[in-house]
Amino acid sequence: MKNTVEKKAVLSFDLPVLAFSALHCVAFYGNDGWTVEPLHGHDFKIRFTIDGPLGQDRTVLDFCSIIDFFQQILPQVNHKLILAKKSPVFIYHAKGKNTEILIRNTQEKKWSFPTEDILFIDRENVSTEELADFLLEIFMQILCESGSISKRHAIYEFALELEEAPGMSAKVKKKFRIA
Repeated sequence: MKNTVEKKAVLSFDLPVLAFSALHCVAFYGNDGWTVEPLHGHDFKIRFTIDGPLGQDRTVLDFCSIIDFFQQILPQVNHKLILAKKSPVFIYHAKGKNTEILIRNTQEKKWSFPTEDILFIDRENVSTEELADFLLEIFMQILCESGSISKRHAIYEFALELEEAPGMSAKVKKKFRIA
Protein backbone atom coordinates (compact mmCIF):
# COMPACT_ATOMS: atom_id res chain seq x y z
CA MET A 1 0.00 0.00 0.00
CA LYS A 2 1.43 3.34 -1.06
CA ASN A 3 1.07 6.33 1.24
CA THR A 4 0.34 9.68 -0.37
CA VAL A 5 0.52 13.09 1.16
CA GLU A 6 -1.56 15.87 -0.33
CA LYS A 7 0.50 19.00 -0.73
CA LYS A 8 -1.12 22.21 0.43
CA ALA A 9 -0.12 25.85 0.42
CA VAL A 10 -1.37 29.16 1.79
CA LEU A 11 -1.68 32.16 -0.51
CA SER A 12 -1.57 35.57 1.20
CA PHE A 13 -2.73 38.91 -0.15
CA ASP A 14 -1.88 42.22 1.53
CA LEU A 15 -1.86 44.77 -1.30
CA PRO A 16 -2.63 48.50 -1.52
CA VAL A 17 -5.21 47.81 -4.27
CA LEU A 18 -7.30 45.76 -1.82
CA ALA A 19 -8.79 48.81 -0.14
CA PHE A 20 -11.93 50.93 -0.22
CA SER A 21 -13.52 53.89 1.54
CA ALA A 22 -17.05 53.70 2.94
CA LEU A 23 -19.45 55.07 5.56
CA HIS A 24 -21.26 52.99 8.15
CA CYS A 25 -22.57 53.08 11.68
CA VAL A 26 -22.98 50.24 14.12
CA ALA A 27 -25.89 49.67 16.50
CA PHE A 28 -24.94 48.21 19.87
CA TYR A 29 -27.28 46.41 22.25
CA GLY A 30 -26.77 46.94 25.98
CA ASN A 31 -28.62 47.24 29.27
CA ASP A 32 -30.44 50.35 28.06
CA GLY A 33 -31.44 48.81 24.71
CA TRP A 34 -30.03 49.87 21.38
CA THR A 35 -27.57 52.72 20.91
CA VAL A 36 -26.28 53.88 17.56
CA GLU A 37 -22.80 55.24 17.05
CA PRO A 38 -22.41 58.33 14.86
CA LEU A 39 -22.28 57.87 11.11
CA HIS A 40 -18.60 57.75 10.14
CA GLY A 41 -16.23 56.56 7.45
CA HIS A 42 -13.15 54.39 7.17
CA ASP A 43 -10.45 53.66 4.67
CA PHE A 44 -10.85 49.89 4.89
CA LYS A 45 -8.01 47.55 3.97
CA ILE A 46 -8.45 43.88 3.06
CA ARG A 47 -5.98 41.14 3.89
CA PHE A 48 -6.82 37.73 2.52
CA THR A 49 -5.53 34.15 2.68
CA ILE A 50 -6.48 30.96 0.89
CA ASP A 51 -5.34 27.63 2.30
CA GLY A 52 -5.79 24.82 -0.19
CA PRO A 53 -4.37 21.85 -2.03
CA LEU A 54 -1.97 22.14 -4.92
CA GLY A 55 -3.71 21.33 -8.18
CA GLN A 56 -2.37 19.45 -11.17
CA ASP A 57 -0.53 22.62 -12.22
CA ARG A 58 1.10 22.73 -8.72
CA THR A 59 -0.73 25.91 -7.69
CA VAL A 60 -3.59 26.56 -5.27
CA LEU A 61 -5.11 29.32 -7.41
CA ASP A 62 -3.81 32.01 -9.74
CA PHE A 63 -2.75 35.14 -7.82
CA CYS A 64 -3.87 37.48 -10.60
CA SER A 65 -7.34 35.90 -10.77
CA ILE A 66 -7.83 36.46 -7.05
CA ILE A 67 -6.95 40.14 -7.39
CA ASP A 68 -9.28 40.40 -10.41
CA PHE A 69 -12.13 38.90 -8.35
CA PHE A 70 -11.63 41.54 -5.66
CA GLN A 71 -11.53 44.23 -8.34
CA GLN A 72 -15.07 43.12 -9.24
CA ILE A 73 -16.20 43.52 -5.61
CA LEU A 74 -14.54 46.78 -4.59
CA PRO A 75 -16.56 49.13 -6.85
CA GLN A 76 -19.73 47.83 -5.18
CA VAL A 77 -18.57 49.08 -1.74
CA ASN A 78 -16.20 51.96 -2.51
CA HIS A 79 -17.56 55.42 -1.60
CA LYS A 80 -20.87 53.96 -0.42
CA LEU A 81 -22.93 54.30 2.72
CA ILE A 82 -23.25 50.66 3.79
CA LEU A 83 -26.45 49.81 5.66
CA ALA A 84 -27.88 46.61 7.11
CA LYS A 85 -31.01 45.54 5.24
CA LYS A 86 -32.24 43.44 8.21
CA SER A 87 -31.46 46.01 10.91
CA PRO A 88 -33.68 45.88 14.00
CA VAL A 89 -32.79 49.55 14.63
CA PHE A 90 -33.06 51.42 11.33
CA ILE A 91 -36.16 52.08 9.26
CA TYR A 92 -35.72 52.89 5.57
CA HIS A 93 -38.13 54.83 3.36
CA ALA A 94 -37.68 55.62 -0.32
CA LYS A 95 -38.36 59.32 -0.98
CA GLY A 96 -37.93 60.02 -4.67
CA LYS A 97 -34.26 59.48 -5.54
CA ASN A 98 -33.30 59.44 -1.86
CA THR A 99 -33.59 56.99 0.98
CA GLU A 100 -34.63 58.34 4.35
CA ILE A 101 -33.11 56.57 7.33
CA LEU A 102 -34.78 56.74 10.74
CA ILE A 103 -33.70 55.25 14.03
CA ARG A 104 -36.51 53.17 15.53
CA ASN A 105 -38.16 54.60 18.66
CA THR A 106 -36.55 58.04 18.35
CA GLN A 107 -37.42 61.26 16.65
CA GLU A 108 -33.91 62.61 17.18
CA LYS A 109 -32.04 61.35 14.13
CA LYS A 110 -33.09 61.21 10.53
CA TRP A 111 -30.77 61.02 7.55
CA SER A 112 -31.46 61.27 3.85
CA PHE A 113 -29.03 60.09 1.18
CA PRO A 114 -29.17 59.51 -2.56
CA THR A 115 -30.23 55.89 -2.94
CA GLU A 116 -27.54 55.33 -5.58
CA ASP A 117 -24.91 56.06 -2.89
CA ILE A 118 -26.22 53.38 -0.53
CA LEU A 119 -25.34 49.70 -0.46
CA PHE A 120 -27.79 47.60 1.54
CA ILE A 121 -26.21 44.35 2.71
CA ASP A 122 -28.22 41.32 3.80
CA ARG A 123 -27.20 41.59 7.47
CA GLU A 124 -28.62 42.82 10.78
CA ASN A 125 -25.71 45.17 11.45
CA VAL A 126 -22.78 46.72 9.62
CA SER A 127 -20.03 45.93 12.09
CA THR A 128 -16.57 45.34 10.67
CA GLU A 129 -17.10 41.63 11.40
CA GLU A 130 -20.31 41.52 9.36
CA LEU A 131 -18.82 43.58 6.55
CA ALA A 132 -15.82 41.21 6.38
CA ASP A 133 -18.20 38.24 6.22
CA PHE A 134 -20.23 39.93 3.47
CA LEU A 135 -17.09 40.56 1.38
CA LEU A 136 -15.88 36.99 1.84
CA GLU A 137 -19.30 35.63 0.84
CA ILE A 138 -19.29 37.67 -2.38
CA PHE A 139 -15.69 36.65 -3.12
CA MET A 140 -16.55 32.96 -2.71
CA GLN A 141 -19.58 33.35 -4.99
CA ILE A 142 -17.44 34.96 -7.73
CA LEU A 143 -14.76 32.30 -7.28
CA CYS A 144 -17.28 29.46 -7.64
CA GLU A 145 -18.89 31.03 -10.70
CA SER A 146 -15.47 31.45 -12.32
CA GLY A 147 -14.75 27.72 -12.32
CA SER A 148 -11.28 28.39 -10.85
CA ILE A 149 -11.71 25.74 -8.17
CA SER A 150 -12.04 22.35 -9.76
CA LYS A 151 -10.25 19.80 -7.60
CA ARG A 152 -13.04 17.49 -6.48
CA HIS A 153 -13.42 16.73 -2.76
CA ALA A 154 -10.83 19.37 -1.89
CA ILE A 155 -11.25 21.55 1.17
CA TYR A 156 -10.21 25.19 0.97
CA GLU A 157 -10.08 27.60 3.89
CA PHE A 158 -10.55 31.29 3.24
CA ALA A 159 -9.78 34.06 5.72
CA LEU A 160 -10.58 37.71 5.15
CA GLU A 161 -9.30 40.33 7.55
CA LEU A 162 -10.83 43.78 7.26
CA GLU A 163 -8.92 46.63 8.85
CA GLU A 164 -10.95 49.73 9.68
CA ALA A 165 -8.05 51.64 11.24
CA PRO A 166 -4.38 50.81 11.81
CA GLY A 167 -4.23 48.04 14.40
CA MET A 168 -8.01 47.47 14.45
CA SER A 169 -9.44 44.70 12.30
CA ALA A 170 -11.85 41.79 12.18
CA LYS A 171 -11.08 38.44 10.58
CA VAL A 172 -13.61 35.90 9.35
CA LYS A 173 -12.88 32.37 8.17
CA LYS A 174 -14.85 29.92 6.09
CA LYS A 175 -14.15 26.38 4.91
CA PHE A 176 -15.35 25.39 1.50
CA ARG A 177 -15.51 21.83 0.20
CA ILE A 178 -15.77 21.00 -3.50
CA ALA A 179 -18.32 18.21 -3.86
